[in-house]
Amino acid sequence: MQQDICYDSPIDGRPITSKQARQEDLARSGCVEYDPEMKTDYRRRIDAEEKALDATVDHFVDSQIANMPARKREKLDAEMKGGMDIETTRITPEVKPLKVEVNHG
Repeated sequence: MQQDICYDSPIDGRPITSKQARQEDLARSGCVEYDPEMKTDYRRRIDAEEKALDATVDHFVDSQIANMPARKREKLDAEMKGGMDIETTRITPEVKPLKVEVNHG
């Protein structure tokens, strides 16, 4: 038997000495063959998810502003025109709630 591969499995330490052993190790551990494009696909998916989340947040904020009493909307508009600085920080919900800092400039 010709050895075309020679390493220890990073999952369980078993010696991997053939393509068949490699395939069995991948199957046993629920892994797949690495493809460099996986990183590209992952980045695209994350970018799309972030874009969708931003759109959802924008829609939510717009709807909240639209449902505010007129006096409150006018006050918010005046504060924004007066040079209000807003910093939005997105935090994992399980860790801390969404934090929005408003500084009147």
